Order: sequence, then structure tokens, then C-alpha cells
Amino acid sequence: MVKMSCATILHFMIILLIMELAIYCSGKNTTFGCIERERNALLKLRASFIDPSNRLSSWNTKDCCTWQGVACHETTRHVMTLDLKNADYRYAFSEYFNGRLSSEELDSSLLELKNLSYLDLSWNNFQLSPIPPFLGSMKQLQYLNLCGANFSGVVPYQLGNLSSLRVLDINAWYGNLAIDNLMWVSNFSSLKQLDMSSVNLSQTKDLFQAFRLHSEFHWRSLLIVLVTFE
Repeated sequence: MVKMSCATILHFMIILLIMELAIYCSGKNTTFGCIERERNALLKLRASFIDPSNRLSSWNTKDCCTWQGVACHETTRHVMTLDLKNADYRYAFSEYFNGRLSSEELDSSLLELKNLSYLDLSWNNFQLSPIPPFLGSMKQLQYLNLCGANFSGVVPYQLGNLSSLRVLDINAWYGNLAIDNLMWVSNFSSLKQLDMSSVNLSQTKDLFQAFRLHSEFHWRSLLIVLVTFE
């Protein structure tokens, strides 16, 4: 009978562990700590932006988890946070300011980030395009900030599908957004903060009913609603 030393057994176990780790990473399709499918989605998102100040210049390495505004889960390496807010929001609408990311519409590549819980696009420029209904299918979102992002049109009721949301900010600033049906607000079971400043609610006939239902079943702490009627 062949006897193996403890060192030999330990060496063999380390080799097996490395092989299992390689198989696991292959199954996850990772690229240097970043899930390749999600990296490609972020690259597509970046390509949809005009970026005059090169804010996304770090988005060219293999590991998307190290990119500016991107944060991943420590273990799974899924993208959890996408923080693309314009930090210089005080000058966001100045003719002399060119730091905003700009796009004709929000790219649907975001849907590949299936574990995203934090999305901040505030103070960028989406050129009066509508808030895309597909955001309502990103059900892992807990934080969604579209404040001052120059969206327009009717706020999609599909946002009501985001039952995990704790913060929703659709502050319109220049009054380009409107709501004609507010019953979807009553779907938020975890909401802590809602900012609809400057959103036009003049066509909303169920305003008080929606907040009555939310108050009866889901009220938790703070609800901020600043309304513009036109």
C-alpha cells in the first residue's frame, strides 16, 4: 500500500481546489474579477453617451468592478452599484458647463445588470427623452435617482413594479415630466423617500386615493412630495 505524506496530500488538495475554482470562474464567465456579460453591457452603455469631460475614461480596463462609478459584490462580482451622477450639479444647466453625460435615450443594456440595486443618473442630460418603461423590470433596485436628468413625458407606471425601492427621486426641475395616474405609488412596500418635485400632476385624478392607500398599507417613515400644478 502506497503511503502519502501530509505535505503530498495537502499539495493534492490545493490542486483540486484550484481546479474547482477555475471551473467555477469559467461557469460565471468572468474577466479578471468582472462578469464579462455585465462588462459588455457597461461598454454598450458608455458608447451611448457623449462624454465631453471624459468622466468614463477609466472604463477601458478588464475589470469593470474598478471603473469609476461601478461597485461589485465582493464574492459574486456582480455589478451592484452604478453611480453616474454629475457631481457638479450646481452648474448642470449652465451654458458654460460641459461635464454632463449626454444621450438621446437611456440604453437598455442596463437590463443585463440583473443584480443592480443602486442606480444614480442624476444631473445628466437625456435630451428630453422619456423615462424608459424597462426600468420597471429591474426589480432588484432599491435606489433610483433620475433627478435633473432632463427626461420628459409621462412617468411610466411600470416604476410601480420596483417593490424593493427605498428611494425614488424623479425631481423634474424644469417641469418636463408629468404623471397622469399615480396608483402605482401604492405598490411601494419599502419606500422611505419619494421626490417628485416639479413633476406636473395636473392631470392626475387619483392623487389622494393613491397616497391614502400607500399610507394605510405601506407607510414607513418619510415621504417627500413637492408638486407643481399647471
